[in-house]
Amino acid sequence: MTERVDKFVEGIRGKLNEVEDRLAQAKQQAEDLRSAAVSDVHAKLDELRGKADATKRQMEEFAAEQKAYAEEVKAETTEKIAQWKSDRNKAKLEKRAERAENRAAWSVLYAAEAVADAEYAILEAAAARLDVEEA
Repeated sequence: MTERVDKFVEGIRGKLNEVEDRLAQAKQQAEDLRSAAVSDVHAKLDELRGKADATKRQMEEFAAEQKAYAEEVKAETTEKIAQWKSDRNKAKLEKRAERAENRAAWSVLYAAEAVADAEYAILEAAAARLDVEEA
């Protein structure tokens, strides 16, 4: 049991580390843009736009999962959970735990998408500023 929780937490920690790395990369890219050519900036924006489209589909799936999860949580009252525990109904408790873990994992992916969106916005702003300076 503890091993499974540790494995889950480690997976979430890995995703959070990826988010932190992406933020650091975005910061570095913004700093590097000062010396980049405008065409390079626009090429990078096109690349990020493609990534954003792919992750947008994942986020739509996340939203549907969250809606279904919310409905399931409404159905699971505290009394039901206590009853499952007293009945030792591990199957229902296991399913509930898996849904909660899945929600946590999707939430981390949602955060990663927000970082990708921020990365794109940073580069878009830098490109706009370079366009001003070029004019």
